[in-house]
Amino acid sequence: SDAPDAFVGLFETEAGKAALSRSNDATLVDVEESFLQGDIVYLRVTDQSPNRLPGAEPAFWRAYFDVGDSLVTISLHSFVDAPLSRDAGLSALQNFVTETRNQPSA
Repeated sequence: SDAPDAFVGLFETEAGKAALSRSNDATLVDVEESFLQGDIVYLRVTDQSPNRLPGAEPAFWRAYFDVGDSLVTISLHSFVDAPLSRDAGLSALQNFVTETRNQPSA
């Protein structure tokens, strides 16, 4: 299916960046990386909007994937006083995605 590819492309648009922004301001968002791994969309994003989570870094990872009939989103944020490298953040997010997908359905 082309749906995951189209979903990746959405986040390169102004509307997609606004959707990623904590303030709905596309000009404050930079999509640093976006890629598919199977049918999972991974994004590395920097959002310069005012942080609602005290001490969090502006950069974060996000994954979008289907579980049954639901679209699931997982975001991984690190903190200024305990930053994660790019690779450590991606690895942690991939582990969360795997664990989520392996849960028995309700």
